[in-house]
Amino acid sequence: MAYNNDLISIFGLNTEQFILFLSLQKLLTEKDIEQSADKNIKKMWLKEWEEYFLNYIKLRTSNENIVLLDESGIIEAVEEYKISGMDMTWYYSVILELINFRPYFSFNNDTIKDQQYSKLKFKDQYQTIREVVTKNDLMDAKILDKLTLTYIRQISKLSKSTLRQLISFSIFCVSAIAFFLNFIRFSDISLVMTILFFVNLSAYFTMNILKKQSNYFYLDSDLDNDILTIIGGGFLLGLVKKEKNVDGPFIQVSSSSNLALVQSAKLFSLIKVILIDYKGNNLIANSILKQLKEQMEILKEDIQSPNYDYEKYNVLVKHLQKSYSYMESAYKECQIIISKFENAKYN
Repeated sequence: MAYNNDLISIFGLNTEQFILFLSLQKLLTEKDIEQSADKNIKKMWLKEWEEYFLNYIKLRTSNENIVLLDESGIIEAVEEYKISGMDMTWYYSVILELINFRPYFSFNNDTIKDQQYSKLKFKDQYQTIREVVTKNDLMDAKILDKLTLTYIRQISKLSKSTLRQLISFSIFCVSAIAFFLNFIRFSDISLVMTILFFVNLSAYFTMNILKKQSNYFYLDSDLDNDILTIIGGGFLLGLVKKEKNVDGPFIQVSSSSNLALVQSAKLFSLIKVILIDYKGNNLIANSILKQLKEQMEILKEDIQSPNYDYEKYNVLVKHLQKSYSYMESAYKECQIIISKFENAKYN
């Protein structure tokens, strides 16, 4: 398989990083359960969710002793990564995914439990995220706030949603709104929870990828570099290919315009807030855009010269065109941001 190793280190999670990622998700779910009346059914969901992913890790690593971390273990693990001197951009991608995480999606097993899961409510845990990641300087609170708001605004901008649409898409959580009031204008509050409309699609997509093992690179038994998943918008970059110009996750994402929207917003947010505003790393940012442009060209060619059954293609083409437009918008905006940074830096 062909890898872009520089970008894989940013968007790909190895076993230890993936365990940290899942542990953070478990922690948020546990915090929600503590505040819930329907604890038993939520605990059942969490148990099923944890078993599912632990089995996946065991399948990939042949390690039967995998366990997720508690809160102190999470903090210790992140501190060790920071002390090691490694580039922590991947960690910011993890936090971006954590903001996007909502538990209690159904597992599509057509069971009574799945029906119960789909009715469960999740109390927004942004304050929990903020507390966890700011302990021991694991992440600056201002960066977290900026990353979150940039992502949510970008979702709205790319989708061209009106205020009324945003309200209909959103589930407003009083605690989250009250918290965001501290650092955004009132006119922006309606954007805060827009993410919730799209997150179930992302969760559904993740679960289905794990089930379709033969079709996706990160479940391949010959996978190198111990990469268990791609995050932070990396699905759009075609980082891992079994053949020339063939990348299963990219094809899957680009064929669903809602998924492409979410991934484009994540990619934009990571480039703007972390790579440019925080790290000032225009070289990596340009490398990401170059990779994105290559995938956009592949998608554009696919739209113009499809290799599909014509009738099926007519249904698909609108999604592909929307996906391309989201990617193109994010690409152009990132170009402007990088150009402004480089003019200020070098002139």
